[in-house]
Amino acid sequence: MPGATRALYRFVEEGRRIELHPRWVAYLHHNLAIVTGLCRWNLVTYLPRNNPNVPNIAGKLAEPGQGDKA
Repeated sequence: MPGATRALYRFVEEGRRIELHPRWVAYLHHNLAIVTGLCRWNLVTYLPRNNPNVPNIAGKLAEPGQGDKA
């Protein structure tokens, strides 16, 4: 298709499945650490802003062995 965009995904089988574009799959696989870090950063900034009564959210989200054990 001339001028077609390469969307990250599309719905197939009447909306019952999602199909990822192969170039996006390669990009995400190659840059997984960057994408994961960006997602975690956004989560750590979002949660305290919307849950002010929960202390140490960032510490609670850390993977075992990387955060506080208290």
